[in-house]
Amino acid sequence: MVTPDGRPMVLLARGDTAVTVQAGMMLDEGYRVLRISPEAVRLVYPPTGGEVDIPIPPAPHTP
Repeated sequence: MVTPDGRPMVLLARGDTAVTVQAGMMLDEGYRVLRISPEAVRLVYPPTGGEVDIPIPPAPHTP
């Protein structure tokens, strides 16, 4: 997905909660969305500087 101005955004889910995020957003758990690529969403936890990638599965191939 992309925003109206062309920036990538994704839908992240945790349990029954889903949220649309884009680079720069702060999440409730204190993580910040660092960047979104076709392969992953990279989060950073500012207090420690630790980073984690959430893989994005490839889109299903349709004939």
